[in-house]
Amino acid sequence: DSLKTITIPKNVKSIGNSAFNDCDNLLSLDVENAHASIGESAFRSCNNLLVADLGNCITTLEAEAFCF
Repeated sequence: DSLKTITIPKNVKSIGNSAFNDCDNLLSLDVENAHASIGESAFRSCNNLLVADLGNCITTLEAEAFCF
């Protein structure tokens, strides 16, 4: 698991349930103002996530999307 940075482009409409669950090396997330929904537990247990720039266009944020 070496994923450290995730940039979600503007054309992405959905980040699925548990998509990045348990990515322990993830340090930063940038959603780039995508009009996206973030699914349940999408970033659950990303215990080292320091920066999450969600912009201002997230349409839905499901339960425990960022539960640590």
